[in-house]
Amino acid sequence: MIPKKKSNSSDPKDYRPISLTSNLAKISEKLMGLKLKEFLKMNKIIIKQQSGFRECRQTKDNICFITQKTIEQFNRGKKVCAIFFDIASAFDKVWHNGLLYKLIKINTPSFIICWIKNFLENRTFRIKTGDYISEANPISAGVPQGAALSPILFSIFINDIPIWHKKNNDYSLLFADDLIFMNCFKKNGNAQNHINKYLRMLEKWLATWRLIMAPHKCNYIIFSKFHGDESSKLHLELFKTKLEINNSPTFLGIRFDKALTFKNQIDYLQDSCVNRLNFLKIVSKRSYGLSLKTLNQLYVTLIRSILEYSAILYPVVSNTSFKRLNISFIITMRMIRKKTKTINFIFILEKT
Repeated sequence: MIPKKKSNSSDPKDYRPISLTSNLAKISEKLMGLKLKEFLKMNKIIIKQQSGFRECRQTKDNICFITQKTIEQFNRGKKVCAIFFDIASAFDKVWHNGLLYKLIKINTPSFIICWIKNFLENRTFRIKTGDYISEANPISAGVPQGAALSPILFSIFINDIPIWHKKNNDYSLLFADDLIFMNCFKKNGNAQNHINKYLRMLEKWLATWRLIMAPHKCNYIIFSKFHGDESSKLHLELFKTKLEINNSPTFLGIRFDKALTFKNQIDYLQDSCVNRLNFLKIVSKRSYGLSLKTLNQLYVTLIRSILEYSAILYPVVSNTSFKRLNISFIITMRMIRKKTKTINFIFILEKT
């Protein structure tokens, strides 16, 4: 049993089913995946709003898009309602016959469809707890987690999810199964009716393709440049469950706030840097005998990696917030290189 998080939960939903296949099967999957990717790319099948599992696309594309469009609407005197959706066990709920139907609908070569059909059918699973192993049970839905071909198949299955895209009005974005819908508005009443109409379409699509949304995990935020604006609360329902407003949501590893100052993200980065600095402070002592190259590698792995992921946000954060991060960088460089506080920081940065 492999837990999603480090826990000893007795709830089966807290564990992740991983498919262990032979090396020959993995090679076969990758070869078929190359053929399928080539077909999808040549025919421009995957929608442009999908950034997951694609070449030259990454989470930063979606983060940059959200930031840019929200700031544009601020300049127009508008607010932006962003809804973050959570599809429950998305990979495990893929309907096999529905996936095959969609492969046929996009005119996938027949040999690929036949191969995928055989790949998905007659699969079984067992559960091992301690010394006990359960009997084999059939798998009637889902794409195998851990399989090389699964991300591509899931992208095809979710490719026709309702996407609204109208300049300065509606935007939708996907990263794998992470969906966000943005509506730009001035009046709450119009926005509420408009967004609920989209939610009804989304409900219909989910019901048709046998996917389940977790309404209690879905939430929304109202981006507004007007500080202290508490009037922007909408009554939004998904499967008769009211969506809750969340003024500090996390999406693709970035922590947002109402005014889009990214203060929550800067606080998170600073706390993370402090924790990692404490570790570097210990191992950088001469008694450990670590070389400068090793210390630099530890810095790159532990600190610079998290700073670089958020680097796309730095142009829009305040100077005060940016200086807070710079302080962490300066302290780290002085500590690693055993320099005094009077050392020229620009020299250290260039040498690094």
